[in-house]
Amino acid sequence: MSKITYADKNKYSTVEAERKYRDSDANEVKASVNAIYDDKMIGVFAALSSATATTVTTSGTYYPILGTFSNTPMQGFTLTADPAIQYTEDDARWMEIDFHAAVSSNANNRSITVGIKKNGTIESTSKMVCFAKTLNENVTLSGTAVVKLEKNDKIQLVCTADAAVVLTFETFTTTIKPFLIETPA
Repeated sequence: MSKITYADKNKYSTVEAERKYRDSDANEVKASVNAIYDDKMIGVFAALSSATATTVTTSGTYYPILGTFSNTPMQGFTLTADPAIQYTEDDARWMEIDFHAAVSSNANNRSITVGIKKNGTIESTSKMVCFAKTLNENVTLSGTAVVKLEKNDKIQLVCTADAAVVLTFETFTTTIKPFLIETPA
């Protein structure tokens, strides 16, 4: 897909004056479409490659979700050893982060919370809680958060529980993509 240009257009057609396009009209359309095109070139899709366990040793403390994730496609981000995903673009952007997980606990009657940390701080709107009633019961949860990312900000997928447990993530997927907000006219 290429960016829109108007080098091949002819604004000197034989239609009446009010139906001809003006340079300002063409430039406005071009700028808005190109901005959408540019935004679409940033994002991440990450998927847990195989089931993995994360140990929660202290209730209410958030631990990074362990395991190997495939991170394809990934544009405008890089992986760090934390483990985290780091935003590498120069422009600050509002980003939508969606996640979906199937998780179980090695203890019954446990509340499990999954969320997102930005630069080491939990994003309060990202916390999603589910209840595992029985031992090793797979429960699912999904969440969405919108956060403003600036260059070098780090995002971590994290979890906790209401007691010390081992959480096994059977599946986990996440997407990070631009959150498009329409500017009022």
